[in-house]
Amino acid sequence: MCEFCTSWPYKSNEEFSPSGSNNLEMLEKWMLSVSKAALEISDGEIWSSDSGENSMMSIYQVFSQLRTLVNIPKEIESIFTNAGEKWTIKKKIFPNAVKEELHRVSKYSSFGEIFFLYKKFQPLSPRMSKYILHLKKAQEIIENKHGVCQCSLILIKAGWSYRWIEISPGDRPYYGLFCPYEKIINDLELDWGRYDVALSRQRAFNLECYLHASAAIIKDAEIFNKVSTTHYIWNEESVLTELFNAMAGCEIDEYFRNSKAWLTLIDDGKLTARTEDHIHCVRLLESEDGLVLIYWNSG
Repeated sequence: MCEFCTSWPYKSNEEFSPSGSNNLEMLEKWMLSVSKAALEISDGEIWSSDSGENSMMSIYQVFSQLRTLVNIPKEIESIFTNAGEKWTIKKKIFPNAVKEELHRVSKYSSFGEIFFLYKKFQPLSPRMSKYILHLKKAQEIIENKHGVCQCSLILIKAGWSYRWIEISPGDRPYYGLFCPYEKIINDLELDWGRYDVALSRQRAFNLECYLHASAAIIKDAEIFNKVSTTHYIWNEESVLTELFNAMAGCEIDEYFRNSKAWLTLIDDGKLTARTEDHIHCVRLLESEDGLVLIYWNSG
């Protein structure tokens, strides 16, 4: 660039100034500092929420989290049009015993799969976990906000997928179609509550078969208790229980925050498609002393 533009990185020689040079140096120093901080906070990461396909964070979220790690100098803040507000970082430490148990059970199946099975079996357990109470509270808040349904959007099946269509409030064609509020409540139930309540009878049966077959395959890991020849429940005495409970609670909070933002847009008539503004907010890291659960909170 210097070969073709003698004033690089400025538009012209006239625009060169000591203050401009200082700003460039300030930007470079901030980028180096925040890159180092981002590497440090993600060092040893073994899992994050929303790890499926097409789960790329927005520019807004990226810069909001970066400026949380290292303050953007006021002199260059105007450069970042999508910097957003600062977040908070919550951390919970789990001892080496939990890390060692995680390593042990990971020999039988992936960590993500074991956590998935936990979330499906735990709500069926006689002992209610703390995250289930968190789930019920989130659903109650959505239900109270909804009240008597006057929604003008319903979700219908369109080929192999689903789409939202507009209707006149109160003119829903038949029972079983979800409005946005009902969809969120049902999705919360499906992902963290009773899948047998959230799904149709056939789909619930199919999932049940898969779950118990998966538990049988890894029965030697001793994290599931056999209650019949074909059925299992989560072993509440497992040292992973507290970790999984905390992870699930953070996931619910992340989904709930995204859902509230989406409902606000829908109520204002600004959006129909579901968006996930904040993703990968729950992360699990290994350290020398054990495990670190990190939750990025935008509230």
